[in-house]
Amino acid sequence: MAKRLVMDAMILRADFWQKGTNSAGTTASARPATSITFENLKSDSAFVLSLRKPDFQRETNQWSPAQAVTFIQSFIDGDLVPSVILWQSDEGHIFAIDGAHRLSALRAWIEDDYGDGARSISFFAGEIPEEQKKTARAMRTAIEKHVGSYKSLMNKLAARAAQPEIEYDAKTTKRLRHLGSRQLDLQWVTGDAEVAEASFFKINTQGTPLDKTEEELLRNRSRAPAIAARSIVRAATGHKYWSKFDEATRKRVETLASETNQLLFQPELSTPITTMQLPLGGSASTLEALSLLIRLLSVTDGTQTLRKPSLASATPDDDGALTVQTLQNCIAILRRISGNSGESLGLHPAVYFYSDRGKYLPDLFLGMVYLIKGKLLNNDDAFFKRFTERREDIEDFLIKNKPLISQILQQISSRVRTERVADILDYLVRTSGSDLTIDGVAAAARLKGSIVDLREKVEGKTFSEASKSAIVIRQSLSTAMKCPICKGRLEPALSLSFDHVVRREDGGMGDSENGQISHPYCNTGFKN
Repeated sequence: MAKRLVMDAMILRADFWQKGTNSAGTTASARPATSITFENLKSDSAFVLSLRKPDFQRETNQWSPAQAVTFIQSFIDGDLVPSVILWQSDEGHIFAIDGAHRLSALRAWIEDDYGDGARSISFFAGEIPEEQKKTARAMRTAIEKHVGSYKSLMNKLAARAAQPEIEYDAKTTKRLRHLGSRQLDLQWVTGDAEVAEASFFKINTQGTPLDKTEEELLRNRSRAPAIAARSIVRAATGHKYWSKFDEATRKRVETLASETNQLLFQPELSTPITTMQLPLGGSASTLEALSLLIRLLSVTDGTQTLRKPSLASATPDDDGALTVQTLQNCIAILRRISGNSGESLGLHPAVYFYSDRGKYLPDLFLGMVYLIKGKLLNNDDAFFKRFTERREDIEDFLIKNKPLISQILQQISSRVRTERVADILDYLVRTSGSDLTIDGVAAAARLKGSIVDLREKVEGKTFSEASKSAIVIRQSLSTAMKCPICKGRLEPALSLSFDHVVRREDGGMGDSENGQISHPYCNTGFKN
């Protein structure tokens, strides 16, 4: 998949329904502008100071560098480009109904900020992932090659103004001419906020439609799981979808969202894999992460009677209490999986949530979450003890059979995959030693027939990124530190506890000779 530019800082967001609703049925200006120029797209222009994206608009991260370069090049070269569609509220905000990516690309070019510049750094409170920086650098390189930076063209324009005898090639001359004359056509939606929102969804579900996750989030944007997901994905930076809550609640949301992001997406995933410090949630890429979060929060918000409530069934959250509860529910399960709190099983991500070739397997992660949530709902504390007693066998089996398990996952209907994966993991906990078989896994997944190893032999002599990841994972797991209590793999950078070999209650001292590293739960839960 092509890397996507993050240009979300180029246009601020605002509550679409704030204050007036423009009930007169016209734009607030009697004669709205029919076009704008580059001057209108600078940060201090009246247009940009009034410009907003609706709070329900998707993040401006759908274009690859190639798409953005093509548009900027087309615009500065005078090619035909689609009009931008706007709507103006009674209070004067100009909302981008369609064309936010076009406006943002031009603004990014002018600002030289493709997700890593001053505005982006401020917008994201300095928390910019390395992938976002790399994509921005790639965009800047492509712009220099195919168009030239806005600053460089302006410098040429200024130089020619000072020295009229300066000559440039025909393409540059045309571009300099267009800097002062090129216009982006505008169209305006007339009507109130309800009409404008309906126009947005009509436009954005045709042609190049909204991603399913995006549309689900936008249509349910006032519900707690949607607000929680958006707070988590950027560690409470960027646009604050929870800004309507009181200050104490806002701070609580931000604290919980930051912790959840840390548990799920840190350290940042890079390929090929060269470390066993892998994130539980895979890539922090916004759209992939949001898709995972919607599914995750559905499970962690589950009850005994409704294990996976839909986003649409959640109650709109007016004061933030439901969002805080959703975040707390999620963190409670994540702390069982990783981290240093006493209940943490310290699951090694490479063992439980990644393929043998380093591909993140969200279904294994969500299945584990579903299983743990169910055991907690049923007050089944014995499950965690059984898991610890059989952990060595479980991990050895997973490592040996990960390719086959990955194939089994693909054969399970996506509609019930989370539940079936939970059944598989429960089977592994209930069965131990030589009784564990891949056919038993298939039976737990309710598949019929035997499982055959379908791995293809790699052609060629060069190691691919997947092959490099597989080598690192294989060798790292073969020599991984093990918990002396359960004999399961340890990744101390993600989860550890310092255990007294002879317990303090039995007179054990705090010297290094009486200490060992273990999983937190093994030390504080199972051992005691």
